[in-house]
Amino acid sequence: MSKVVNLSEAAQIAGKTLNTVKQWASEAGDSWVIERGNKSRPWQIDVTAMQEWRERRAVDEARTREASNVVENILLEGFFDRIDCWREIYSCDHSDMNWPIEGIAKAFKVDTEEVLRWIRMGLPCVDEGDFETGEGFTIRVAMAMDWTSLVSREVYRMGNACSPRGRRYSELLPRIGGG
Repeated sequence: MSKVVNLSEAAQIAGKTLNTVKQWASEAGDSWVIERGNKSRPWQIDVTAMQEWRERRAVDEARTREASNVVENILLEGFFDRIDCWREIYSCDHSDMNWPIEGIAKAFKVDTEEVLRWIRMGLPCVDEGDFETGEGFTIRVAMAMDWTSLVSREVYRMGNACSPRGRRYSELLPRIGGG
């Protein structure tokens, strides 16, 4: 059942100012305004319809926020795939996708010293080798792609900032493609 009130009552019910309720009315295309007021007669507002409109608007805004979060975290979707499909992913022999430093260097168009720098920074490895020479390390290609993407993203987020050590975070940026 609809309840019709004037603008002041609608503002009190909503806990908002008169101008906010007027703005909502414009946004809603006056769908819940029975009669727009003027100096000689008050507004007539269907407050039930106004509340329903506010609820629909709140749901729409929440969906928009959720959708924007998905876009912001698209890089992390691969990790959800690993959580959800781990049996399928790890039940197969992926040894053909585990490469030595030289293979990773060639794929990323960097020298082997750069890949060794990544390993020293924390790049996950399938097999550990000599941290001095790089001999014996085996790296899963997918992990190298994810790791360099995540590090790059964090470095770009920091901009040109300096660490408490006085070094620029940009020094950590993986130099992919000879950059």
